[in-house]
Amino acid sequence: MRGTTRAGDEPTNQTPQEVHVKALATIARVGGRAAATGLGSLMIGLLATGSLLSLLALNFGAAIILAAAAAVAIVTRRLARRDARERRRHALSAQIDGLTEAGWTIRDGLDTPSETLGHLAVTRDGRFAFAIAVRTGELAADDLYRVADAAAWLAEGQRYRSVVPVLVGTHLTDIERLEGPVLIVSCDRLVEALDSAATAAAELADEAAPPATAEVA
Repeated sequence: MRGTTRAGDEPTNQTPQEVHVKALATIARVGGRAAATGLGSLMIGLLATGSLLSLLALNFGAAIILAAAAAVAIVTRRLARRDARERRRHALSAQIDGLTEAGWTIRDGLDTPSETLGHLAVTRDGRFAFAIAVRTGELAADDLYRVADAAAWLAEGQRYRSVVPVLVGTHLTDIERLEGPVLIVSCDRLVEALDSAATAAAELADEAAPPATAEVA
């Protein structure tokens, strides 16, 4: 049976099978466009997600690099500080060895009520001693009081004419000065400073000594 023709419409001289095939084709075209639109949206979404993941990956990688650089910097600083401490310790040991070679008597690690002294250095003639406290950081007023008290404690009942408190700052360079009774000295000037102080103390002691009286025959 053939279809009828309406005004304004295309002729419908088609069999039912042809109409069916055309309808399927139309549905396929519409579905294809919908599928293409959905696929495009899906592709855009995937691309956006991929860009976000790439950005996150880059940021994560940069964070790892920065963390590694910070860790290396921390380790480097610690090693540098350790090396600096080792150099200072060796420099102080060399100065103490210099005193020993010059005939001084050295006692190491002497405990007192106020301070554990690094060294007690006694002059060649045994008349004077120097109570040596060692500091690796900034000096404080309490450091001066403690080494002064340690020297006073050692002077009580000892055979030395006097005990001079000495504060060695291993971080200092080319320093030699008096603050009250305490001699503050850098490691590089320790031997020279103690020699000068011992000579001055001996001269003062000799000047203060009463003149010898002549024996009456």
